[in-house]
Amino acid sequence: MEDRKGEGGCSVNYTEHLVLKTKLEAPVVDSQVLFRPSIMKRLKSARKRPLTLMQAGPGYGKSTAISAFLRMENTPYVWYTVTEQDNHLSRFLVYFKEAILPITVDLDEKWLTEAFMNIHRGDEKAIYECCSHFINACVDIKEDWLFIIDDFQLVSENREINQFMKWFLMHLPQRLHIVLVSRTKIDWEFLHSMRVKGQLVEVNERDLCFSPEEIEILFEDHYGTPMSYGNAHSIFEKTEGWIMAIQMVWQRLEESNTLEEIFHDEANSMEELFEYLALDVLEKQREVVRRFLMEASIFPTLTAEICEKVLEIGKEEDLLSYVMRKNLFLHTTKQKETFRFHALFQNFLQNRLKREELRWVELHERAAKFYREKGLLEQALHHMKKTESIEKLSAFLHRHGKDLIHQGNSQLLEEAINSIDEAALDRFTRLWIVKGDMERYRCKFELAIYYYKRARELAEEQRDPVSESLALEGMACVYLDTIQPRHAQDFLKKAISLLEEKYIEPLALH
Repeated sequence: MEDRKGEGGCSVNYTEHLVLKTKLEAPVVDSQVLFRPSIMKRLKSARKRPLTLMQAGPGYGKSTAISAFLRMENTPYVWYTVTEQDNHLSRFLVYFKEAILPITVDLDEKWLTEAFMNIHRGDEKAIYECCSHFINACVDIKEDWLFIIDDFQLVSENREINQFMKWFLMHLPQRLHIVLVSRTKIDWEFLHSMRVKGQLVEVNERDLCFSPEEIEILFEDHYGTPMSYGNAHSIFEKTEGWIMAIQMVWQRLEESNTLEEIFHDEANSMEELFEYLALDVLEKQREVVRRFLMEASIFPTLTAEICEKVLEIGKEEDLLSYVMRKNLFLHTTKQKETFRFHALFQNFLQNRLKREELRWVELHERAAKFYREKGLLEQALHHMKKTESIEKLSAFLHRHGKDLIHQGNSQLLEEAINSIDEAALDRFTRLWIVKGDMERYRCKFELAIYYYKRARELAEEQRDPVSESLALEGMACVYLDTIQPRHAQDFLKKAISLLEEKYIEPLALH
């Protein structure tokens, strides 16, 4: 998608450098995944129904089940894994558009850029226009495609995203079939009608739970561990067929434990069972592996470069390969260069690391620096927010706020800047300018002028001519946007004059 020139000539980029390609890949299925006929049969129906809902809690193997089905059936599909940062419609639609590009016939990129800008400004009509454009672009596809949206629970409470998805599903082209994978229940009013009409496939926790027979096959054929039916039934009774806990049991058995020893410490709930088993798996590792697992868990995705430059792990140690060989809940992507932890295990590891407050902050600061130097400001902002330091976050946004807007990340930026108190905003003057820019792009010109004036006053007090010049430039842009060029010219002259005083006049003296 091309750059969109924002008001005042500022380039707002809604383009491919925004898109993390690994979010558009299905998880890779390894050799230890059991192909389950009951699940496969249910998912085959997804190719004949408009909508499939896979709804179950964490650790039930939802993504793995659908990935295994795609691998076995060789079904045409596109994939989008939602992350926390996508909980804004314009952001969600950037990935939605990138995901469906392979199957669309005619997507007008220029028109979509304009629509995304209108959505960003709060134009509700643009939501339906944009949705209609996507629908029309998929009408003439020649074969059946699955479109899987994983971790949908992360955006399921967003009103605008719900509006878009409901409209899209209610007018879905015949050859396109949506699969929504979610930890929480999706409860749209039209789903009842779809159930009655036989248009909906549902896969829930009960379907995903492993039976004693499946546990027996899993251990013998995939884990290479002989298992009697009696022991398989014991595991079923303790884990209730929850695959995450079953995998933990296998990890323990690999350490030469017996089932009696594993289940000796009775847990009161499945969450407690997971915590107990995960802790035991972690404590069985060498200190260097244990440390690596905890520190690597701060990254949504992990690469060898991150291990070397942020975690300072030498190439000779190759802990990534070791962890993969040991099946310690780290999965590779399709390119086999990027890795992800299982979400439940990742949360467990992060909670352990958070107890070391100084190390937690230090690692996130180093991660933010790593991504900032690579120009990946969204990822840098994610890690800077995790430090929970208003001062450090303010300093980061003071320096990079405008760049984040230019890269199309203004909604993520707004979330961050709204967490900063007014006293910090006053110390970091350019944050007021950034707030002004955001309001200007929304065409809220009076509020933008207020923020720019606040920034100018503070910059004058602090004797900061560069920030004062930027504030004047912002005010000039408002007048250009509202077709008042004479006023704009006055502010631009003042802005240029301040910069000349700071940079050109001192040079002339020499």
